Amino acid sequence: MAVFNDYINANIAAGTLTHALFAQGTSEIKMFSLAFDTVAADDAGSIYRVIKAIPSSAIIQRIEIWTDGVTGASAVDVGLYQTLADGGAVIDADILGADIDLSSAVLETAAKSGLVSVANSDRNKSLMELVGQTVTNRQMSYDLALTFNDITEADTVNVRVTYVV
Repeated sequence: MAVFNDYINANIAAGTLTHALFAQGTSEIKMFSLAFDTVAADDAGSIYRVIKAIPSSAIIQRIEIWTDGVTGASAVDVGLYQTLADGGAVIDADILGADIDLSSAVLETAAKSGLVSVANSDRNKSLMELVGQTVTNRQMSYDLALTFNDITEADTVNVRVTYVV
């Protein structure tokens, strides 16, 4: 068994997975929608990096997670890490979502929110504000990742992230 810590898709690693939609004004709305497979051999603490180098100025609008049911995984956290190029260290593993239960099937129409740890009053804050950084001491970007608190079986997990930059 081993702890997994890598990008889940070669296109994510290369930064070529999706293209942005343009909103009215100067902001961009970006949406990433992808599926990945967990591996039964991965240990608790495995980090599935779903977005590489999301700008620290991004404001997350929605994170949706659904699956057929990873019965060997009781909880997943959604958080921010340094990019692997910057060392990959954890910034805050559950700043966006903590202990999200994926142990039973979740339909897309009833997807779990990956923003359960963000208070309503903080929903329009940028990622750098959420982690307590400012324009003078911020990192330019982070990896957005799901960290499994435990995992003992393989399954497909779907994630859709919508944010504004």
